[in-house]
Amino acid sequence: MKKLIIKWILFIPFLLAFSFNGHNDITYGFYEFSGELRKIEIGSKGSCHYLTPSGDNSYVDKCLSNCDTQENSIDKNLDNNLIIDKGIYKVSYNETYQQPNWIEYVVSNRKKS
Repeated sequence: MKKLIIKWILFIPFLLAFSFNGHNDITYGFYEFSGELRKIEIGSKGSCHYLTPSGDNSYVDKCLSNCDTQENSIDKNLDNNLIIDKGIYKVSYNETYQQPNWIEYVVSNRKKS
């Protein structure tokens, strides 16, 4: 039983690290590049950029887009109590500080047949 609890305690932070490791940018308008429209996104540090065909970030001057007017509204869109319920575990995640508030998980003691 102790081994099962220890495995879960070690497994949950690993699981959380990969489940929250997504693309965190917010889309704000489009920018014309070589005759094609590209989505402008605000990065996690407030930079305005779009993806080039090679997959690299190309940064845009804020006066050419509406990033500067939308940048301050990012914090208003973040949730302080985002709850993720996967059945086996439930996590309350704070997007403002980018860390979990609390974690609940189920440990069952089933007999093997």
